[in-house]
Amino acid sequence: LQWTLGFWRGNTDPPLHMIPGLYRRTKAPEGKTDIIWITDGECRIQNQAIDDFNEWREEHRCKVWTIGIGTEAESFSDFTDKRVSVSELSTDAPVIKEILSI
Repeated sequence: LQWTLGFWRGNTDPPLHMIPGLYRRTKAPEGKTDIIWITDGECRIQNQAIDDFNEWREEHRCKVWTIGIGTEAESFSDFTDKRVSVSELSTDAPVIKEILSI
């Protein structure tokens, strides 16, 4: 799980506005590339940013998962297809196996 340390962290505002550019730069295959938010807390995002992101993800057929570590992560509901809670981030957790096997 060392690879998670290089991601965005320490912020209550997931960078929704950065995702379209990241997709373009990495040439992520449309309809085959998912976004996985891993969080231990809440987020605060403006409604317009959520609306813009949801419009983009529908257009690009992008599925969004949120994994809450020790939290239900309800504040991610408006821009997530599937939200799950785990007590710890472990490769033994069934939901982690499901998401990472995609």
